[in-house]
Amino acid sequence: MTPWKTRMRRMMGAIPRPAFSLIQGPRMTRSRFLGPEKNHCHTHTDDRSTCRASCRSITPACCANMTTSRLTSLSERYRQRLVEQLQKKGAIRSTRLAQAFARIPREEFVSVFYDRSSGQQIWERYTSENMEPEDWLAIVYQDKALVTQLTSNAPTSSSSMPSIMVQMLEALDIQRGQQVLEIGTGTGYNAALMAELVQDPTLITTIDLNEDLVSQARQILQRVVGQVYVEAHDGTQGEVSHAPYDRIIVTASAAFIPQAWYQQLAPGGRLVTALQGTLGASGFMIVEKASDGRSAVGRFLETPLHFMPLRTPEVSPLASARELFQQPVGSEVQLQPEHYFLTLLQNNAFRWFLQWWWPGTIKINQAVMTHTGRREPIIILMDQDHQTILQLKQDDDGWWRGKHHGSFPLWKTIEQALEQFATLGKPEHWLYQVQMDEQAAQLQICDVHEQDHFICDLYQH
Repeated sequence: MTPWKTRMRRMMGAIPRPAFSLIQGPRMTRSRFLGPEKNHCHTHTDDRSTCRASCRSITPACCANMTTSRLTSLSERYRQRLVEQLQKKGAIRSTRLAQAFARIPREEFVSVFYDRSSGQQIWERYTSENMEPEDWLAIVYQDKALVTQLTSNAPTSSSSMPSIMVQMLEALDIQRGQQVLEIGTGTGYNAALMAELVQDPTLITTIDLNEDLVSQARQILQRVVGQVYVEAHDGTQGEVSHAPYDRIIVTASAAFIPQAWYQQLAPGGRLVTALQGTLGASGFMIVEKASDGRSAVGRFLETPLHFMPLRTPEVSPLASARELFQQPVGSEVQLQPEHYFLTLLQNNAFRWFLQWWWPGTIKINQAVMTHTGRREPIIILMDQDHQTILQLKQDDDGWWRGKHHGSFPLWKTIEQALEQFATLGKPEHWLYQVQMDEQAAQLQICDVHEQDHFICDLYQH
C-alpha cells in the first residue's frame, strides 16, 4: 500500500494507527473533527458495504464518482447550514451578510490546516487531497478557527472562526460601493466576503506582511470573486494607494493604534479592531470618524475578541528574563497571602487597566517550580523596557517574597497602579473610550465622579 493511502486510511479509521504520526505527532481520529463515522458515504451506490469499501481506498483526487456539480451542491448545503447555525446563535443579523456567507466557498481558501491534541507540542497537517470531499467540507464549515500557517511550530495565520468574522463584519456595517481596507489578509476568505458585500472586488484592498500568504490569496481571490487589491506590506502603515477608506478592518490583535489608520480613514468612516496589550486583556474596538474628518471616537463592546498578534517587521529583541536576572539585585518585596494584588492577578479589568497605564512593557507570568521535590508557586513580573524583573516565591508560611533585579521601582509602580485602579472604581474594559485626532489617540476612563482620566496615548504605546 502506498504511503499516501496508508496515511489517508488511518485518518479515516480503516486501519490501526501507530502511536505517532509521520510528523511525530499523535494521530487524531476522524471523530475528533466530525463525530462518529456514519454508516454510509456520498458515492453513488445503494450498496452501503460496497460504498464503504470503495471510499476507504479513494485517491488523492477524491472519489471519481463525485462530480463537480455534486461537489458544488454539497458545498452550498454546508454553507447554508453554517449560515443557519450563525443566525440561530444571533451572530448574523444582516440579510446581506447571510447571503455573502452562503455564496462564498470557504473551502476554496482553506486547502490545508494544522491541528494538535490537547497538551501536545507537535502539529499535524491535513490537506483536502487526503480526505473525502464531504468530510473535508464538514470540517471547513464548522464554526471553528483553522490554523493555516506555522512558523517555528507556532501558529502565524489562520482562517478565523466564522462567528468571530461575523461579529466584526456586522460591526463594520459595509455598504454597497464603499472603499474598504483589510489589514491581515490571511487566507483571503474575509476579503472575498467583503467583496460580495460591496458588490465590486476592486473596492477591496487587503494587506499582509507575509508575501507567500499574499501571493496565494491573490490567486484564489481572482478566481473566486475577481480583482481584489492584495499587497505585501507592513499593516501598521496601512495602504495609501486607495485611501481614504470608508471602512478599515484589522483581523489581528493590535498592541497600539498606528496613526496611519486614523489618517487613512475617510470622514464619517468606521474602523474595527481587537486591541490587546502585553497582559493579554483584549477589547473589541469600533472607531467612528467625525463627518468633518477632524477627530474620531473609539468605543469598546462588552464581548472581547482575540486574534493572533499583528505582525510587524522584526526589530531588535528585548532583553530576556534570563538576561534580566543578571541585573544588580535591588529591594526586597514581601506580600501577605491575602494581598490585594494577588486577588487581582486574573482579573481581566485590572489586567486591561494595568497594561495600558503602565509606563513601559509589563508582563506577568505565574508558574509552579519543583525544587528538591517540592512544588513552589512563583509569580514573575517583568518590564523589559526598564530592564527590571521581580520573581515572587510563596514560602511555607504562605507569604510571597522576592527581590528586584534592575533599578526600576517595579513593585512601587504596581502599588501606584492598584491605588489608581481602585480610585477609578475598578472599571471594566468596555467603559473606556479613545479620543483621536492627528496628534494623539487618548485612552480615557470616566471615574465614579464623572471625571475623565487619561490612561495613555495609543499612538505611542
